[in-house]
Amino acid sequence: MNIVRSSEETPKVVIQHEIADIRGGVTVKTSNLTAAVLPEATPLALGNDGLYVPIATAKVVEAANSTATTYAVAKGHLFLVGDKVWKNSSTNVNITAIDSSDPAKDVITVDATLGARAVGGVLTAGGLGEAVAITGETNKIRKGSNLFASALVIAVVGKSLVNVPDYKPALVLYV
Repeated sequence: MNIVRSSEETPKVVIQHEIADIRGGVTVKTSNLTAAVLPEATPLALGNDGLYVPIATAKVVEAANSTATTYAVAKGHLFLVGDKVWKNSSTNVNITAIDSSDPAKDVITVDATLGARAVGGVLTAGGLGEAVAITGETNKIRKGSNLFASALVIAVVGKSLVNVPDYKPALVLYV
């Protein structure tokens, strides 16, 4: 058993009502994450190895036209170079670069256009499978360890406080 001393910030609460969870929680794969935290209400898909995989989302902060292959997004997303971004139900595009040099935003470059995106729109990871749950709270990610987290299958989420993904668990309502 390890005791770790750290200071914590009070996270924003985005889940307004928890109705049903996966009893005992789930194990979330973190080897593909570089972020320090996994935010509350992050969609989860069941991976091939039995571990749950977070479905990354990113809020668009600058409008993009219909032929764009670069998208300016808010900091704090879970995307990595090589990830796929959902375009529609049958198409995903690959992330070829992420420019993090600007302290206010990241610029994600993809290998084919996702089409026009308005400010406030959301980019969602693709190719991970069906979203089956969301995380029940914000969790710190420890490098080299998988994460144990609560997972909700039926919940009400405040959509003004979270990025609403293009595809989401069937019984999670965003209001």
